[in-house]
Amino acid sequence: MVILELQQAKLLLALYSNRQLYEVMVDFWLNHFTVYAAKGPQARYHLAEYETKSIRPHALGKFRDLLGAVAKSPAMLFYLDNWQSQ
Repeated sequence: MVILELQQAKLLLALYSNRQLYEVMVDFWLNHFTVYAAKGPQARYHLAEYETKSIRPHALGKFRDLLGAVAKSPAMLFYLDNWQSQ
């Protein structure tokens, strides 16, 4: 259900936004720095935060800032199995 709502929200934002380039870049960066929603039950709940706090604020900004936000995101850390890292 969570994933379906995220997909619907993404589509509505893309259709009705006055900032079409921004929405295209958000979609591009989400595709580039993808996280797998079916990796585990926790991953689905990090996706909304991942998009709103890591990708959207930096979609048209500096790549270094975007990369830093993505690398520190709980969704990306879970996706990369960071808790198993030694």
